[in-house]
Amino acid sequence: IDELLIIINKDCPSELERVRDCFLLQCAVGCRIEDFNGLTWNNISYKDNFCYVHYVPSKTSHRTDLKPIDTPLVKFAYDIILKYKETLPNMLVPCYIGNVTGKGGYNKQIKNLLEHYEINRSVITRKDGELKPIPLYSLASSKICRKTHVDILTKVALNKYSSGLHEEGSKAVDRYTGLNLEEKYKLYCMAFKQPEY
Repeated sequence: IDELLIIINKDCPSELERVRDCFLLQCAVGCRIEDFNGLTWNNISYKDNFCYVHYVPSKTSHRTDLKPIDTPLVKFAYDIILKYKETLPNMLVPCYIGNVTGKGGYNKQIKNLLEHYEINRSVITRKDGELKPIPLYSLASSKICRKTHVDILTKVALNKYSSGLHEEGSKAVDRYTGLNLEEKYKLYCMAFKQPEY
């Protein structure tokens, strides 16, 4: 969250504005790049005082038991989609459809973005058969958006089995508890350290 807040709160040069907006929105929504590139205003719904993204994940769309995912948008994400509403009526942001992995594509632009913001925490990777530390920005891709989303929300989510009253996998726990959309919105705001709007 601290690294993400740097990108949210610090000024952005104009040449990185597009990738910054795409990156932040994808981190907020947490979907895979294929789903992210397909999001339009038809995927936005409103609930009282906030909006959320409503979609069915494409990677698992062959399953018949899937339910659509409703992801509340936190303040910075909401501001981003409003920024482009007039100029991109059919898309949420000027995403990189067809240019994700190319030399100047989305993944390369994410590396540039994180390097600009000095997101250079050391991570270990295998190179030439050896484990070596490298800066995080050098490994960054659209997958880091999904990982960031899941990591931030996992750290604030309560384990439903933590009371010890039921074993993990208990059907009673899933049957009798869960978050409604408003509660989920409040959790997202807390996780991403964003005000409610």
